[in-house]
Amino acid sequence: MVKVLLTIKIIGIMSYNSGDKYDGEWKLNRKCGYGIGNYANGDIYNGEWDNNMKNGSGMFYVNGRCYKVFQWWTI
Repeated sequence: MVKVLLTIKIIGIMSYNSGDKYDGEWKLNRKCGYGIGNYANGDIYNGEWDNNMKNGSGMFYVNGRCYKVFQWWTI
């Protein structure tokens, strides 16, 4: 017997008590796919996410400067 697990991506916005906000794709209640993270300190990440973490390529705006991110690494 073959089991098929369907996971559906949805698009939505989450605002956090910290002042951070995420606007983008979700899968299984986690940030997954393309999204924009706006942080309370003014930083912005616009790019790919997986399992609630920045993953893949994107643009990161820090203190008014723009950085192209080609791949995020987790340690």
